[in-house]
Amino acid sequence: MRRKNAFLSCCLTLCLAVGMTVSVPVLAAAKTATETQKSYPKYETYYVVNCKESITLRPQPDVSSGELCQIPYGSAVSYIESAQNGFYKIVYNGATGYGLAAYLSTDKPADSYYSSSSQPSTIMYPTYYVVNCKQSITLRTSPSTSASEICQIPLGSAVSYIETAQNGFYKIIYNGSTGYGLASYLSIYKSSGNVTSSYSSAYPTYYVVNCKQSITLRTNPSTSASEICQIPLGSAVSYISTASNGFYYISYNGNNGYALANYLSSAGNSSAYDTCRVVNCKESITLRPAPDVDSGEICQIPLGSTVSFVASAGNGFYEIYYMGNHGYALADYLDFQ
Repeated sequence: MRRKNAFLSCCLTLCLAVGMTVSVPVLAAAKTATETQKSYPKYETYYVVNCKESITLRPQPDVSSGELCQIPYGSAVSYIESAQNGFYKIVYNGATGYGLAAYLSTDKPADSYYSSSSQPSTIMYPTYYVVNCKQSITLRTSPSTSASEICQIPLGSAVSYIETAQNGFYKIIYNGSTGYGLASYLSIYKSSGNVTSSYSSAYPTYYVVNCKQSITLRTNPSTSASEICQIPLGSAVSYISTASNGFYYISYNGNNGYALANYLSSAGNSSAYDTCRVVNCKESITLRPAPDVDSGEICQIPLGSTVSFVASAGNGFYEIYYMGNHGYALADYLDFQ
């Protein structure tokens, strides 16, 4: 009986030992299977194209946001998602950042940028040329004349046109930099190098009229917008389009901006309005935003100054223009010349 019990005890011990030995690899195998089943993000592979040497990986989708590293031409990156400002969010060599979409493609490029020129390009952009300027135009970070400068593009240089943007800008690529240039300085026809002849392009010529000395070219179609420069009486400008608030969008001496339409005429006459002179006051009169003495003040018009008469208004006021400002002044202080 004791032998039997001892035998059973040995068997039980052996079974427990075997059970423990077998359970370890089973658990390990189960753990490995679980880890294998874990899902990891799968990103599509893109390649760097359309550049000579490399593109910049940036910390934000902005050309002014700094640099994480350079990604050489032909390198593979992992595409995560599309971002703003024409960027893709990508991963390169463990670094996550943003690269310009124009330089990334799912098609692997040729061995070198130069050899790819004999083959169909991954992205084909039309070529435009810088025209209508003296020396160069500004490539900007966004379609605004107040946006930061990326670089200068010399007269006659070729750029790649991407698309038409707002505020009279084109989105373009120049020497690997993507940004915005004013459309009035870009043409599919290469300039002869003569600035005067290049102005014979598609824009009609207008002349500055109805002012004493000059008018103001502004950054936006508003009399409170910043001044770009003064345009002297009689000067020729290129008319681009009609803007809001009684302004024209024009080009003058390489500067694009907005000027009041009442001071611009397609005829070279010095005045399309009757001229009045400020009289019957000690120092100046008030130009007001409405034909009412309680309507506020735009500016003071000194005694003896010349203004452009538009029409008679109510309450004994005349509607006039003075130095680029439109408003109303009391008729008793204005005398027709």
